[in-house]
Amino acid sequence: MFARNTARILLRRGQISRSIHTTASISPLLRISAVHTTIRSEETTALNSRGRLSNSISSIYRSYATSTKKFQQASISEDEYHEVADTCLDSLTDSLEQLVEAYDGPDADDYEAEYSSGVLTLRLGSHGTYVINKQPPNKQIWFSSPTSGPKRFDYDSEHNEWFMHKDGEEWNFRNILNRELSEIFNKPITVDMGDS
Repeated sequence: MFARNTARILLRRGQISRSIHTTASISPLLRISAVHTTIRSEETTALNSRGRLSNSISSIYRSYATSTKKFQQASISEDEYHEVADTCLDSLTDSLEQLVEAYDGPDADDYEAEYSSGVLTLRLGSHGTYVINKQPPNKQIWFSSPTSGPKRFDYDSEHNEWFMHKDGEEWNFRNILNRELSEIFNKPITVDMGDS
């Protein structure tokens, strides 16, 4: 029923075609895959002025596309959050300081890792600055990358991973950071986040 009503609203707004509305209302079993598939193919018609999906489309996409999640946000106390976040950031700081110290490229003087008051700043010269910090009210780690932009990661205590779900995709903090640093340093990088 939700998909059918949402499809009607989007049809009225002109954000999806009639064929999608019909497909989305065929049966409850097909509804999720039909809406997910058609939203993916119609995304370009529902972009707002900033090039992002409108709220109606992106909320539908998020609600249907994340049906197979590996990571789940842990229900942890504030003390537990601080313990795991501090361990992660302390280990990450040590790992990044070693990486920066070992770098001997032409702009090595512009590379620096600094951790102060819960904020880890990684300056990588012409590659930009990474900022990683705790966000206690949300029990998250926030990550700002000059390559991939801002991200907010929740903690999964079962897998001991910081992750996020966005637009139907699951993002793993460790993998994103390793991939971006590997590209910058032109060699495989594996950072320590205090869990090994």
